[in-house]
Amino acid sequence: MKTQRSEQMNVAKRLETFGVQDRLHRTIGARIITFEVTVTELPETATAWCTLAPGYYYGVNIKATRNGEGYGALQPDHYFKTPAERDVAIDKYLVSARSRAQKREGR
Repeated sequence: MKTQRSEQMNVAKRLETFGVQDRLHRTIGARIITFEVTVTELPETATAWCTLAPGYYYGVNIKATRNGEGYGALQPDHYFKTPAERDVAIDKYLVSARSRAQKREGR
């Protein structure tokens, strides 16, 4: 089934810092963008589409930062059925990223 995402709604952006710096003295952190989106079905003749099932989703995009600026490869959006599921995923990422940053600082 071919589907399309609506425009992102209720977009919120926040920056997290982990209190450590890399070897170039840049503050390590993450940029978290949360949003909501409705996915609707498209006709089979559509030439561009996404593969999410129709419905309402709570999305997040998380990207590593250095000094508050994006760092590294682009990251995909992730979609969840509830805000609680999204919050668990964000927390899990931040715990892991903070741990990696602290190890990196020790080098």
